[in-house]
Amino acid sequence: MTTLSEIIKNMGEGVLLREGYFEFLHKAVYATQPQTLTFMGGKKYIPILGRNRNISSVICTKEVAEKIQEQYHVGLVIH
Repeated sequence: MTTLSEIIKNMGEGVLLREGYFEFLHKAVYATQPQTLTFMGGKKYIPILGRNRNISSVICTKEVAEKIQEQYHVGLVIH
């Protein structure tokens, strides 16, 4: 399993808001495996977190992160 802090360290950028763990990388709507990391580029994707418990971590914009942080307990990185 990989951590979000490892990704930030390897990429050299990003702000970790909440540590998360993942094994898979998918688009949010196709996250069929547990422990999936996804990217959310807009607020319209946030409701997917309520429907898909396979998503464990999210890379997103600051605007999206503020909304996710209030409602969901997933790993978060601002990019």
